[in-house]
Amino acid sequence: KARREERRCNVDWTPAEHEFYDLYLDWCAERAAANGQSLYWSMQMPLRLASACLPMARRSVLDPEFRNRRRQDEPSTSIEVEPSSELVAAARNLRDGVDSKFDELVKALRGLRRDGKQALLFTFSRPTLSYLEQRCSEEFRVALLHGGVGRVERAVVMEDFRAGKYDFVF
Repeated sequence: KARREERRCNVDWTPAEHEFYDLYLDWCAERAAANGQSLYWSMQMPLRLASACLPMARRSVLDPEFRNRRRQDEPSTSIEVEPSSELVAAARNLRDGVDSKFDELVKALRGLRRDGKQALLFTFSRPTLSYLEQRCSEEFRVALLHGGVGRVERAVVMEDFRAGKYDFVF
């Protein structure tokens, strides 16, 4: 039987990551207020995205097409609030490839693999899953599971995982 073990580590963000997150949180608060809704109710998916993966939150600020696809998680009658120029500047200030949280995750994954262990990693965000798959597949054998994966394909992934064909399933 699989043993479940939570592993936590501290992540020290760069000043640019802190600045971006703070401004992103302000933007979420503005969007909630414009719609007369509670921040943590109406903005739970954007906030989860930022807490899980700053590079994908950055993308939601800089890429209107991506942002509009993400809005399907929000009420269809919501008033749109564009990101402030300060938030856009902070997003641009985050260089591609700078991701302190991912750097810590990779260290943990390397340790698990070194110890001969496999793991399932969970997140609320499909964009985060895609990001993790893209970044981790260069070094690890990975597979994705989410609500859009059909029953048969899900069973195959889990069978392959148990057989040792994947290091990690996200």
